[in-house]
Amino acid sequence: MQGQIWRCPVCGQDFPGERPPERCPVCGAGASVFTSAEAPAPQRWRCLVCGQVFEGAEPPVPCPVCGAGRQAFEPLPPEEESLCQDTDRRFVLIGGGAAGLECAKAIRRRDKTASIVLVCGEKQPPYNRPALSDALADELSLPALLLQEPQWYEEQNIRLLTGICCTEILRRQKQIRLDDGQILDYDKLLLAAGGLPFLPIRPQEGAVPLYTLRTYEDYRRLAQAAQGAKRAVVLGGGILGVEAALALRERGLQTVIAERGPYILAAQADDKAAALVSDYLNRRGISVCCGVTGEALLPEGVRLDDGSVLEADFVLAAAGVRPQTALAQSCGLEIDRGVIVDETMVSSDPDIYAAGDCAQFQDRPGGLWSEAAAQGQVAGAQMAGDRQAVYARPIPAAALEEGGLSLFSCGMIRGARLQTLTYEDPFSGVYKRLFLEDGKTVGGLLFGDVSQTAQLLSWVESRRAPADLL
Repeated sequence: MQGQIWRCPVCGQDFPGERPPERCPVCGAGASVFTSAEAPAPQRWRCLVCGQVFEGAEPPVPCPVCGAGRQAFEPLPPEEESLCQDTDRRFVLIGGGAAGLECAKAIRRRDKTASIVLVCGEKQPPYNRPALSDALADELSLPALLLQEPQWYEEQNIRLLTGICCTEILRRQKQIRLDDGQILDYDKLLLAAGGLPFLPIRPQEGAVPLYTLRTYEDYRRLAQAAQGAKRAVVLGGGILGVEAALALRERGLQTVIAERGPYILAAQADDKAAALVSDYLNRRGISVCCGVTGEALLPEGVRLDDGSVLEADFVLAAAGVRPQTALAQSCGLEIDRGVIVDETMVSSDPDIYAAGDCAQFQDRPGGLWSEAAAQGQVAGAQMAGDRQAVYARPIPAAALEEGGLSLFSCGMIRGARLQTLTYEDPFSGVYKRLFLEDGKTVGGLLFGDVSQTAQLLSWVESRRAPADLL
């Protein structure tokens, strides 16, 4: 929300605020001489990796959501006026993650008077879920993770319900039932309940504890467990598993990553880049075991499916998520692995939309923060009546920057028909690779030197022929 600036015509100084100062702090002129103007829109910055938009004179470095460095930010032009039609419609949004919050913002930009209710199953307002690994390493408090200050919801006239879950969708009545007994009417409904952590093994009585790192409460339990622990095993070598292992090591724990695939970071790296990351982790004191996964929890640790046993005080499952579809299924919406939606994010019910990890677009559920945010924006626009907004899946991108480790990748980095161009300098530790299809750049990765992040993303988005990136 833009504020006012007050200009002193005597000295030319500008002052922000609801009212002018009683006397100009610079020249002493009285309040009556001040003139007012609308404050200029703040500079907006978009992170090319996670898609999050921030306001400020400079971009936040590193990105609070994904950890990308300054090279991943691009300035955005001032927002164009969106379709605006103020109504008394009722919008109910289930889910307090990126999709739900971005949907609320998109609706409010287009409809200043409609009722918006954001139902969060967690006790916390929407927060930066990808930063939970950073919180684990640095013991961040909740305010440092919040995506918006609590008063922002009041300013935007968004009713925020925390610690409350939806138990039933009554499609005929266009109502939802909450677990505290409330019944909410809706004109348009968003399902953005996210996903549930996939557990490759199950907790067992008498065995070491099994944790996940999906919610703020997960983080608190895991941080408490780490205080008195010496050893931990992380099941899953994706980006969450690697970040969590680094955080646990930062807290002094001996940490092992067990990854089912042939190498870690399979979605973000090729085998060479993965080996370079593994070498870095080993130097940090983190062991990496590939081709194995957990088979059973034991009193002394975890038994892997190759018969070996890793000693641990606890085990962290970081093996991905599965879409939450129970609500959608119970009310008869069309689902597959997720709630099936089209490019407008509408489900098989024209008044119910879905976005984020629980939604399935073009035969594939989401899973990335950038996808959830973009889907929420489109859903909100469409729910408010803006038919111009359609969803196109963003180029997948990932950044891992920690201490002496810098990795960035985007686009398609594996496929039988892909050609590659490679640059490697073993002395500096720099490794770069472009992935081509029919001579066009469709993917790429940078290790050791990620200064060309924005350029690489631009090439992949435009499917440009390779030139001087390497």
